[in-house]
Amino acid sequence: MTPKQRMMKIMAGEPVDVMPVELLAGTEFMCRHSGVSTLEFFYDPDARAESKAQAHVDFLERFHPDGLCLWARGAPKHWRKRYKYEACGEQAFMVDTQTGNRWPMSDDHYAVFMDELPDPGPFHFERGEVDVIVNGKHPLEPADSVIERGMYEVIRTMARKCGDSQYIEAGGLGTMFRFAMGIIGFPDGYIFMREKPDVFKYLLERLTEQNIEYAKAFKALGADGVHTADFWTDGDLISPDDWMQFVFPYTQELIRQLRRIGLHVKYYFVGNVRPRLQTLRDLEFDSLQMEQTCGVDLSEVREILGPDVCLHTNLDAVYLMDHGTPAEIEAALARQVEAAGGSHRLICSVGGEITANTPPENIDALIAAAHRYPA
Repeated sequence: MTPKQRMMKIMAGEPVDVMPVELLAGTEFMCRHSGVSTLEFFYDPDARAESKAQAHVDFLERFHPDGLCLWARGAPKHWRKRYKYEACGEQAFMVDTQTGNRWPMSDDHYAVFMDELPDPGPFHFERGEVDVIVNGKHPLEPADSVIERGMYEVIRTMARKCGDSQYIEAGGLGTMFRFAMGIIGFPDGYIFMREKPDVFKYLLERLTEQNIEYAKAFKALGADGVHTADFWTDGDLISPDDWMQFVFPYTQELIRQLRRIGLHVKYYFVGNVRPRLQTLRDLEFDSLQMEQTCGVDLSEVREILGPDVCLHTNLDAVYLMDHGTPAEIEAALARQVEAAGGSHRLICSVGGEITANTPPENIDALIAAAHRYPA
């Protein structure tokens, strides 16, 4: 059974041979172990999709998980045409080829220290554009334009390189509340939600429509599934009533549309999920993953959601994977399998990213331990 078959079958409720393993590898880890620089991974305008895909492929060939969530999004073509990234020794710069302006990047090449913001171009939801978006002046971008602009070429490249045998899961398609908060700002979005609830809901509707177009592009480019993350909606941040008004209906509609398109949906909940468990049963996702840091017991999740929901383990990415021994990793997985009622309808996962400090032998130990369980 190929890794792709194993992932798709377990999410569909069909029998598989062993417990699958699905991971999200941090960019620093992949770059360090593949030889692809972080600058090249994120910004190289000439080989970015190939470089980013190669880092993913190297991870797959080294560790052989059944699924790997892709860092799928990149800069569109018009941005890459205008802005170039230069490395001068250990220092990197972003350069505007039209004006000649140069801005230094942080040591890890994640942040650019700019005194002005570049033009994002068309079809780009920017912070502060709420009035433009909700008044309909901000056009939604159709899937064919998303593909043409080249933001998700790494999906196409990965599908070409290993899509016959490997499950292609695209990351970056979050829930609508997360995107709305990103546009309005945090914590201003919570205030906006309270003071202008109708406008906030309309913003959520338009964001839902836009992200469905992104998902159509994912499918056309070769993705099998999507990683859909829910941020800032947990029981410690918003009330049950606000959850049912501003989060649940839009997440439910997004997931339904993703599945109609033909994509498998992994729903990743960040934060305290306990107050949401009863309503999660109605979201119709294919699998549920939870953040590692909130002490969620899989036995409680299994009891509420039932035996037929596909769950992910949420092993600790830092204290266990970075600092634990292979024996401790195997024991932690055994505890979670027992809590989930067995390895049936269970995918072995880490509750966060594989970090740059994770010893490779710990990943080997995790995958070997998972593959000893029948599913």
